[in-house]
Amino acid sequence: MPKRFKRIVLVFIVLISFSFSGCFLFGEAVDRSTEDMGNRMAASMMMPMYKTYAMSLMAAYFWAGGFWLAHHPYEPGEWTRWSHEIERAGGDEDERQPVQVEKAFLRRNADGSEWWRLKAIGEDAENTFVFEALFSPDRTRLVRLLARMGDKETTEVSFEEGENTFPATNAFEDGWINDHMVGTVNVGTGNVSFSANHVQFSAADGSGQANFYFSSDVPGGLVKYLFENREGDRYTIALTAHGSGASSELGAY
Repeated sequence: MPKRFKRIVLVFIVLISFSFSGCFLFGEAVDRSTEDMGNRMAASMMMPMYKTYAMSLMAAYFWAGGFWLAHHPYEPGEWTRWSHEIERAGGDEDERQPVQVEKAFLRRNADGSEWWRLKAIGEDAENTFVFEALFSPDRTRLVRLLARMGDKETTEVSFEEGENTFPATNAFEDGWINDHMVGTVNVGTGNVSFSANHVQFSAADGSGQANFYFSSDVPGGLVKYLFENREGDRYTIALTAHGSGASSELGAY
């Protein structure tokens, strides 16, 4: 794995270990399941490259903070592109360089299972990773995972028992959003800007704070999310573009 992407994987694992702290979740059962997943994520550094990177990306872009990261459903073919930035308190400038990741909903099958794509966009095609994942209808199991780096051949990633299961996530329900609403703000990233509802909640033990920004004008309805821990480290994922017409690049179906 290129050095740049080794650093990115570590960034995602730090983000997930922070966002999956039980204080940001609802219910003891969910707390236990997400803690188990955090442990598996840390252990995943021993997995093959594709598996490690794919699981890190999924954790950051599908269920960070214990939520399924969409306020309303994506339609088949809709995609969003995101910058991912980590800013450590007192950290150097290199740690603050953004990463571009594209997330696309490809297809819903008759049984309710769903094909999604995540693409981590590097400086050139050689350093671009593409993953296409088939989720079970309840999104708690990864049924299939296809992967490709650069111009290499597409690989189907295999899993040991238990490696491809995830905790159930919470939904962004309107009542919960209204209870945690801070106000309406303008959110801008790159060449796009949105009027967004800002939702904020804090860990009961004071260990951190989570912020979500919602707009009905984009697929999924989420334009930015930001986690900050008590040490002042900030982890931001922000929408930079969106569109439609996405389809499989790896021959998934």
